Amino acid sequence: MPSARDYIEGFRVDPGDNGARAGSEKQDDQSTTEGFGRASDVRFPRTRLTIPVLGEAAYHGIAGEFVRLVEPETEADPAAILVQFLAAAGSAMGANPYVRIGNTRHGAKLFVVVVGTSSVSRKGTGGDLAEALVGQAAPSWWERQVSNLGSGEVVIWAIRDPEQRGKETDPGVADKRLFVRAGEFSSVLRVAGRSGSILSPILRESWDRDVLRHTAKANPAKATGAHVVVIGHITKTELRRELSSTETANGFGNRFLWVVSRRSKELPRGGEIDQAALDSLAGRLKSKLDYGTEQHEVIHDGGFWQVYESAYSELTSELPGMRGALLARGAPYVHRLALIFALLDGVSVIGRQHAEAALAVWRYCAQSATYIFGDSLGSPVAEEILRELRNRPEGMTRTEIRDFLHRNARIGSALDELHEARLAYPVRERTVGRTAERWHAGALDNNNGTTETTEGAPQPAPAGHVPASHMGRRPNGFNKRFPVTAEIPHPNGDGTPDMAPCADADAGLRLFEAPDGIDPDRPFLPGAPRLEP
Repeated sequence: MPSARDYIEGFRVDPGDNGARAGSEKQDDQSTTEGFGRASDVRFPRTRLTIPVLGEAAYHGIAGEFVRLVEPETEADPAAILVQFLAAAGSAMGANPYVRIGNTRHGAKLFVVVVGTSSVSRKGTGGDLAEALVGQAAPSWWERQVSNLGSGEVVIWAIRDPEQRGKETDPGVADKRLFVRAGEFSSVLRVAGRSGSILSPILRESWDRDVLRHTAKANPAKATGAHVVVIGHITKTELRRELSSTETANGFGNRFLWVVSRRSKELPRGGEIDQAALDSLAGRLKSKLDYGTEQHEVIHDGGFWQVYESAYSELTSELPGMRGALLARGAPYVHRLALIFALLDGVSVIGRQHAEAALAVWRYCAQSATYIFGDSLGSPVAEEILRELRNRPEGMTRTEIRDFLHRNARIGSALDELHEARLAYPVRERTVGRTAERWHAGALDNNNGTTETTEGAPQPAPAGHVPASHMGRRPNGFNKRFPVTAEIPHPNGDGTPDMAPCADADAGLRLFEAPDGIDPDRPFLPGAPRLEP
């Protein structure tokens, strides 16, 4: 079974094909690749940033029919059309249908952000087409749309419950559906990041549950049965600037599906979509939406669980940096997407085909997050250190790193982040005085003393160093007699040290039968040069 990294990092597309035409998965050996950082970074390969491809399974049912109908006549990206259609359809169905996973209910509500690769990516065009069809099928849904998200209070007020306010009675809002279309999602991110703003917590609550509260003394409000769906549009450059920290991504960003959108073709005269075919499709969609609105708990069959369980490790695997933070809700999102696909089929049992369609959409969103953020760690200090390490094959000591960052106090946590993400590793070397720690870009293979780049290509470990992970535990008193975390000088004719790290990194140092000329009471590093007593 392919791993999560296969799906999230190993995808390729043919640059001659837009990679998003309905049902098209043509691949080629030539990939469209983007990098970041300085030109000399090519010495240390990292995650390849390639355009994602939407799998054929995603074009299931009436959603796939709609995309295939409009795709030839629009410049919008088919993947963006599809995901926005699913979000709009789920919004129109309301809060009644849900699936239960453990004690948690997941409704037909999605948070989607369409990320344009440029300012002419036709992000809004795909949304306009999807919303027009859903609005034609469910006219009352049109009235449940808002475009302003200046504060969290706006969300609650639009779906508030009835309340007695002094001598006056506020009747509240009976229809608890709310479809938020944020054409400038960058402004939403800025508002959510302001000190004192409740927009971020209110949106998080809207995704998690159906009861929202604002407890301000002056104007308290409550909304029960809330069914909030959000679609936002932003460019890749704006998103990387505004969503720059893992704290923000963990608390806010991982509730969204991130969908890369490109202009699929050039149509100077526009397109002419068959209106009669659209009207027919809208009539069929109306019956599906009405069916979905009437449903309550929807169950899974054995086919769904077979597909879902085989992909569960992929959905829940931990990835480093920003993309790992943004992809933390893969499992619940597959349930929500599969629910919408099943209801659009007019069935109350989620089956294999719905699981496969949901997984195809999720994988596209996972690939999109990797394309957008790449190796970004969400820590400016860690990223600055990594860029400099990639430009210095000889590595940098902690002192050199501090000097480079002008004595930044967060250097310790930044290096820990790089180490945990397998983007950098330390080795220890002997100096006059304390043992120095030198950091290198890449990842260390503890079993054979080699480094591994972020793409997995083994490289020789820096000559003359014993990795700290190979040093193991030492007998009492050994530190004073042999500083084993340092280089052990041993001329090889050319003056370079001859190093032989311990083959078993976890075993520590072992005592062997002493060779001739070695004091048997003095321990030594197995495989290392013999030292005269």
